[in-house]
Order: sequence, then C-alpha cells, then structure tokens
Amino acid sequence: MQQISYAHFSHVGHTVSIYLDAHHKGDSLAMDQIERRVMDVAATLAGTANEFHNACVELAQENCYDFAITLLEIAVQRYPKNTDVCADVIQYGMKTHSLDDLKKYYDGDETFTGLKNIPKRLWTWRAFSFSLDYLVECLKEEDELSDHYKTIQTEIESLIVEYKKSAESFSDQSEQERAYMAACEYKQAIGKSEEAYKELREAVEKLPNRCPQCALTLADYYFEQAQFESTVKYAQLAIDSVGTQEAISVGYAYYILAISLQRIENSKGGTTTTERAKPIFKAYHKAYEYLRIDGRTSLCKTLQKRVRAMEIDTDFSSGIDFKDDEKKRSRCACCID
Repeated sequence: MQQISYAHFSHVGHTVSIYLDAHHKGDSLAMDQIERRVMDVAATLAGTANEFHNACVELAQENCYDFAITLLEIAVQRYPKNTDVCADVIQYGMKTHSLDDLKKYYDGDETFTGLKNIPKRLWTWRAFSFSLDYLVECLKEEDELSDHYKTIQTEIESLIVEYKKSAESFSDQSEQERAYMAACEYKQAIGKSEEAYKELREAVEKLPNRCPQCALTLADYYFEQAQFESTVKYAQLAIDSVGTQEAISVGYAYYILAISLQRIENSKGGTTTTERAKPIFKAYHKAYEYLRIDGRTSLCKTLQKRVRAMEIDTDFSSGIDFKDDEKKRSRCACCID
C-alpha cells in the first residue's frame, strides 16, 4: 500500500476520489488509512455544503455509507442549518446504524443541532423525504397503543402537510410528487391502503402530467387487482408524464399497458381485427424497446412469448423484430454440451 500524505486531504472532493480509487482496487488498508487521516484534518478539510453533499452521494452510490457518514458529520457541524447534509446523514445512517444512533441527527444533542430544530422554511425535499423515512421506521418500532407511537404519528402527519405546502414553492415543481408519494408510503406503513392510493389519485388530478411515479404506482395497483381499464388509464398517464429525466420504468409502464389492452380485447369475445390488434402490438413494441435498453432480459423473454402467442391467436404479425434476442439464445444453446 502506497503511503498517503496529508496533502491529499485538502478538499472533500479530492479525498473522496482517492478513497473510491482504493475502494475499486479493494485496498482496505488504504481505505482505513484515509478514514483515520480525515479525522485528523477534519477542521481544515475544505468544501462547501453542496460539495460535501455531492461527494457523499458518490460514496453512497458505491455503498460506502460509513465513510459518507464520517464526512457528513463534519459537514453537519460546519453547516448546521444546511438541511441537505443534515438529511443525508440520517438517510445514509439508516443503512448501517440503529435508529437510536440516528436520534442525535434528527432531534439534536450537545454536538448536533438536529434537523427537526431547523426552521421549515430552510427545508429542501431531502429534508422532508428523509425525515419521513426515518420517522416511519421509528413508528414501526413502537407499540401501536403507546403514547410515543401517537406522538410520532402526529409528527409525521404534520410534516406531510408542511411538505405538500412547501413543495408548491420549490423551484422544481415536479418535487410536489415526492410529497404525495411520501404520504402514500406512510399510509401503507400504517395499514391504510385505500387512503394511500387516494393520495396518489389526488396527486395526478392536482398535478396533471407531473406525477409519473404516482400514476405508475396506481397503474401497478390496479393491474394487480385485474382492473384493466384503470390500469390503462394510469399507465398511459405515467408514460405521458415522463419528462426529460425518467423517474419511472417506461418499459414496465408500456408492458402492463399492453397486457391490460390485450385482456380488455379478449374480454370482448369474437375475432380481433387488425385495427384492434394494432394498439396492443404497438404497446408491446414500445415496452420491448425500453426494456431492452434497461437490460430487463427476463421480462423481455416473457414479453416475446406473449407477443408470439397473440400472433398465433390473431394470425397477425406484430412487426416486432426479436431476431437479435433469438440469435443470442441460439448461440448460447450451441455452446451447451
């Protein structure tokens, strides 16, 4: 292991780059050395709150949560009113720490201000979402009949109301969807499924074409209930709501749309005409192309079987080219002894 000098620890971004390089090489000794050195230079480690946040996102993407928390503790003490770093340390801490260990980050103690003590006008979506994640987990640990359970429940419900209100003024208006998703997840956690899906229906009505996650969650729910008309409605809404950054699996949305259209067609009885088959094959085609991009190989195979069966039943061609996948399977089969 090459000796690492203190000069390498002038900035949080550079420090994380060195750490991840050691991580990718599997050099645990170097990683341990970096972690120790960081504690020695904590007071002089440069970086804005956003730079600490971005560096720790990189660490989290590599599952290096412990080191991320080490850096975030430095950031939280240096920027005690930055709700992103305060929220990050709670969210990443939930991966490796007990809920009791995280209490100081949320409630505060002699070292940490505590996220809940920062004025809500300074809260970002991360502060709301990650706080709710934490509080819901705390709720699950409590006896439903205890006073503490009711206290946490009241805090969660109050936060959801504030989240929805604050989200209206967020610069990215799509963040309003997160507030409704958080409300849905909370209602599901306490066993109120119908109320949970009511939150999602309210979201897609109030925020048309801005709630792809809410719409797809509803579509999936109705698909599981074999309510195919509703599945079609919300799957199409999810697809139409996708912006420049895909927040959902578009391929899966098209997949359940295609199956639902096919089930509705089959329920009519009689012979399926070319015109009636076209939108079903089109949805399958879209699903296949998106699922291939996402690497959803297993689902692509299932889709292909469905399309082939429909082609046989209707005596129509789907026009979908499965040749590449068929060639791959043929080559694999030839390799089997």
